[in-house]
Amino acid sequence: MNLEARHISVRLAGRTIIKDASISVTPGELVALIGPNGAGKSTFLRALAGLLPLASGEICPQQDMKAYARFRAYLGQEPVIHWPVTVERLVSLGRLPHLDAFQKPDAEDRAAIAHAMDVTSVQEFADRPAIHLSAGERARVLLARALATRTPYILADEPVAALDPYHAFGMMELLALEAKAGRGVLVVLHDLNLAARFADRLVLMNKGKVAADGEKDVVLSDRMLANTYGIKVARGPDWLAPVGRVANGD
Repeated sequence: MNLEARHISVRLAGRTIIKDASISVTPGELVALIGPNGAGKSTFLRALAGLLPLASGEICPQQDMKAYARFRAYLGQEPVIHWPVTVERLVSLGRLPHLDAFQKPDAEDRAAIAHAMDVTSVQEFADRPAIHLSAGERARVLLARALATRTPYILADEPVAALDPYHAFGMMELLALEAKAGRGVLVVLHDLNLAARFADRLVLMNKGKVAADGEKDVVLSDRMLANTYGIKVARGPDWLAPVGRVANGD
């Protein structure tokens, strides 16, 4: 079952932030949502996660809140943890959508938690209070919580923002592996190299609208980058780098 936004618009504080935007993410693909600052990427992702009301359009499938939580896991932009709980306890919260009130985790839940902690390399922090970790460590712990849900879809908003290059590559490799295992992954990225390297498809937003949706050669073309980001880029076999600005996006 695909996760879709169909012609959605979102208004915040009296302003239309998202305007008639559509996207479809299928199981087994990693889609990078890119665009300049203020393009509406995070708002679009939060709407897909069911965290914002729609002014128009629809998110499909339409589900009740519990089914919603079992269908998609949302990883927010800031690796902020407010609770003085251990890392293992925090990761275990990812299983809550699968439990009834007062139900204790079973073997399947414990296996999901252990696997998520193992692949994100946070097992060594298991007994430490999560609030005492570095920003990069917290980002990995929150990813582990999202992975522990074992939902069909993961929505991640700038998951590499607090990470050094080594851990940023590790984070993207993990998300790519989740996609190869059959989950649909939609990730907001500012790093165009990571987007080009790891995404099966790119969706480019500009001024609250979807400006392009397709393969990297189309979405990251010189003309598209000039028109949306206002930049010129240099390119290599597996990289691109901004080298200057384009006057008036021309």
